[in-house]
Amino acid sequence: MMNSNDITKLLRTKPHKYVVKDYTAKKSSSSCWSKFGLPAEIIDEKTNEFKIIDGFASLKDYFTTFVFRSGSKGTGTKNLTDHNCSNKDVNQPTLHEVIQEKTISDIHRTELIDSIANWCAINMRPFHCVEDPGFIIVSQVLLDIRARYGRLPVGKVRAENILPCANTVKRRIQTLAGISRSEVATRLAAAGARGELAFSPDLRTDRVILEQNIELQDIHFAAAMLNPSYRSLRQATKEEQTRTQKYLRKRLEGITQSVASSALTHSDSDDDHDNRDYLARYMDNPPVSRKQDEVFRYLKFDHRETNTSDILEFWKTMAGFFHLCLKSQSKF
Repeated sequence: MMNSNDITKLLRTKPHKYVVKDYTAKKSSSSCWSKFGLPAEIIDEKTNEFKIIDGFASLKDYFTTFVFRSGSKGTGTKNLTDHNCSNKDVNQPTLHEVIQEKTISDIHRTELIDSIANWCAINMRPFHCVEDPGFIIVSQVLLDIRARYGRLPVGKVRAENILPCANTVKRRIQTLAGISRSEVATRLAAAGARGELAFSPDLRTDRVILEQNIELQDIHFAAAMLNPSYRSLRQATKEEQTRTQKYLRKRLEGITQSVASSALTHSDSDDDHDNRDYLARYMDNPPVSRKQDEVFRYLKFDHRETNTSDILEFWKTMAGFFHLCLKSQSKF
């Protein structure tokens, strides 16, 4: 059996479950009902169904609760009318309005700033934490809780008694996550029943979107082919693979002719004689067999023999074997 103190505590600590409803009796003429109402327990928040807690009346602002029974054999409203709050002017500003109009003194504001500054400095918190929306919401909730309890002596309410511990927050997050998932599942099921449910693919990995928005050219395939890990171009079509090999051979031939022309024109040293002779003969008699083709040898080479998966290390090791491919790779 609850008493007035129990109801007062429930109204102050569980506002989502207990509220004060207006007294709507037809024969009610007392002015005290502008400040008082009947405490009620919420049965279903969605349908606004509630149950009046009989035998009590509560202040709408401070939730202080008194014994009250209506009817000829009831307690009447004398104890309610005699209360200080019911004798005040009905048009008196609410507690929230008074708080909004008041300004904090410089002393108290400095005290608040000092506490935040010490918190940031001692616990290595970023200064912007005081501007975080979540921090502001928590601060506002604490102010609202303080307002619900009326005037309390400074220092009588301990922060440790209000703030939850880490495990409590963790459990609450898990509970809220479960509630949110349940709500989403209900909405999806309802949308599916109405035939309004649609699934959108991941646009960043959708193959159709990528093919329509990104046009890969021969140079892109050639750059991939010169990476030993992707040289087979398995994801490309047979036509793209063939076209890439032709494109790469054309680039290597251009590099060879450019080097040969430069060597024949500018180099007069004896050390370059063999190179000039080879390059000159290459220009006059280019390789006919595919086995003489550097691209063919590169594609057939087992790069695992180099014992490295680093592309830069691979080309550093194989520079003497595929010097034309290396020159082409460095230009991409």
